Amino acid sequence: MNNNQTNRAALLASLVTHEAGFAHPAHLAHAETGLLAHDFAAQLLGQELKRGSQCRGDFSLVDHFEIAPMNLADIRAEFGVAAPANAHDGHHWW
Repeated sequence: MNNNQTNRAALLASLVTHEAGFAHPAHLAHAETGLLAHDFAAQLLGQELKRGSQCRGDFSLVDHFEIAPMNLADIRAEFGVAAPANAHDGHHWW
């Protein structure tokens, strides 16, 4: 996504929510906290920030109903979404 104030705030809100264990769905027994303390979490975050910076557009700003019929591979190609360094690391659905 674009490096703008809205997206930075959304990322920060998500990180704070998960790190502190706030707002977890009621059907889960407990929320995970301290996710950034997990092995390789900081490395994964850095890799994904770099990967996101390579995108050619901001997916959050498109009409999602308009692109719903498209194949996921075509959407990734249109926005320049690169494959993760390790698509089978348990953190990606690729």
